[in-house]
Amino acid sequence: MECTALFFSQPRGDALSAALRLSFGRVLAPDDRSGYVFGELLNTRELSKVFSVNLNPKIALSGSENLL
Repeated sequence: MECTALFFSQPRGDALSAALRLSFGRVLAPDDRSGYVFGELLNTRELSKVFSVNLNPKIALSGSENLL
């Protein structure tokens, strides 16, 4: 499942655009019920019509030891 929440929007007059995206899930196999959580903070500052700066830190947690 994935969800995105928009906190600030530069087109609506805020200084920058910022959103939080979360994704999570679980394996449905009876012998392995491990899951994952992925989070990303989306930040964009549009400096002009042709130039913008993005900063998007991410984090991932997994119930299994294999991340790939």
